[in-house]
Parts: sequence; structure tokens; C-alpha cells
Amino acid sequence: MVDDKQVQHIATLARLNITAEEREQLKAELSDILNHCQKLDELDTEHVEPMQHVIETHNVLRSDEVCAGLTQAQALQNAPQHDGQFFVVPAVFES
Repeated sequence: MVDDKQVQHIATLARLNITAEEREQLKAELSDILNHCQKLDELDTEHVEPMQHVIETHNVLRSDEVCAGLTQAQALQNAPQHDGQFFVVPAVFES
């Protein structure tokens, strides 16, 4: 069973502001999901063949090739703020 503290922790990690009603609803839903997963763990899959992809797959990525990169001026040309040498971004940590 999922408790209020766990639901609030998950909401905080997801940066969600939830009400007490939403917390109760999520607590019930998460508990149902975990109970369902527990039931699946109880199934005997000893003689079940692993599933395979029906569609034949192939590598769709291009091969790596060395090529010229951007110059510093090109990299900075569309930056909202820069100091001529580096990107300028807002601080994310308090000093």
C-alpha cells in the first residue's frame, strides 16, 4: 500500500502541486498498479517462450563521420545572451 508521504514525494519529484483529494486518488491508483504488478509476479512463466519482434528491424542511424564543427562565433550567433566567448545563462544555484 502506498502512503501519503510516498505520494507527496513522487509529486514533488514530478514537480506537481496536488491537493489532498488528488493525493488520495493517486494513493489508490498507485496502490492498484503495484498490486497488479505483484499479481503478475506470481504467474508461472517457466514454460512461456520469450516474445520476439514480428517486424524485422535494422539500424536506421547513420554511421559516425568526423566533420568540421561550428566556430565559436557561429555557436554564439543565435544565443539570447553571450559575453563574446561564452553563453550567459541565469544562475540555478544560490551562492
